[in-house]
Amino acid sequence: MDILTLGELDNWLATQPRLPATISGVDLTARKQEIAAVELAGSTLLGCVLDGDILAQAQAQGASVITAARNLPFQPARGTLYAVGDLYDRYDPAESLASWKASFDYRVYLWFMDPKEQLPLKLSTGQTMQARIHDTAIEAAVARFINKTGKPLVGFMGGHDTPRDAPVFATVVELGRRMARSGQLVLTGGGPGLMEAANLGAFLAPFPDDALATAVAELGAAPKYDHPDWLSVAWKLRERLLGGAAVSPDSVSLGIPTWLYGHEPPNVFATHQAKMFYNSLREDGLITLAGAGLIIGPGNAGTVQEVFQDATQNYYRKASVAPTPIALLGQAFWSRPERDGPDPVDRTKPLKPLLMALAGEKPKTDWSSAVLITDDADAIAELILPKAEKAFVAEGSTRGELWRAKLSA
Repeated sequence: MDILTLGELDNWLATQPRLPATISGVDLTARKQEIAAVELAGSTLLGCVLDGDILAQAQAQGASVITAARNLPFQPARGTLYAVGDLYDRYDPAESLASWKASFDYRVYLWFMDPKEQLPLKLSTGQTMQARIHDTAIEAAVARFINKTGKPLVGFMGGHDTPRDAPVFATVVELGRRMARSGQLVLTGGGPGLMEAANLGAFLAPFPDDALATAVAELGAAPKYDHPDWLSVAWKLRERLLGGAAVSPDSVSLGIPTWLYGHEPPNVFATHQAKMFYNSLREDGLITLAGAGLIIGPGNAGTVQEVFQDATQNYYRKASVAPTPIALLGQAFWSRPERDGPDPVDRTKPLKPLLMALAGEKPKTDWSSAVLITDDADAIAELILPKAEKAFVAEGSTRGELWRAKLSA
């Protein structure tokens, strides 16, 4: 049981029988007398405010106590996902990328990474533990968020460097909007490129149809994330769309970015951001959570890795478990013939032969019908949407099998 607020703590204190709980970021001194009367054995106090008496009680009764180190730029025991305003707390669109580098997002990046070498800094064991506690807390927040929405998740992957004025960007925006309007929760890596496109599509779901073309045209003024106006153009578009109002529940989508790639600013259209330090946990979450299916746009090594992570889950599933559909957008990009040696100009990928070989290799668990390589957005929707109703939480879902224990915690 997770406890994140004083109200939840009060409910737990009043419950009989009382099961052990993980209490995160709560000021326990506000309930000192009540806590003194209960047994804390088996519970975990994570980043809580406590005094010497509560600490002594917890240690004597066998509870785990993990306190946050001082001078960290982040809260390890965070109980909620990040919003745009959390990550960009000091951002001013008039100053563009300069003020992003004063924001919470970039401050944490500098704590974790060498920006010049783009390599992780050597952290102490204690610092590493705090980073991992943070990611574990964010993972738990993702589970709570997904349970609360009650929607199947469609994952979008693809190149982080795809320019906003590329035709495929607009196609992915349209697909993201279509999935959101059909009741799916759009999930991405939370960054630029095709990740931004899918989150933008979900964000536009409650807006008139013609808002899509206008939005894509506005963003095209700063095509890539290394453009000095990349962030400010998106920020102004978001503010214009909202017009001072709160984000509509129909615009909600999830991004899971990482500070490992912290030189890439998170996009501002993912309404909920589960930013993590460790990319391995993040990648597992992206692939495993997307129970309704994956839509993969053109990309490079990271995107190819994600395709085969998904293929591995489908390949090794039990015969009684339905495969999760995967749609690759870009027939020519993913299907070119294999050749000897690289071509720095032609970055298309000979992925289709290997993927289809894996899909059909075991007759009892053949999942060839769950793979689609196409340029047709309608065909992708026809593959994903009929399966989405029973995806993820259904008994026959690959993702349900893998994540049910986490989501029921």
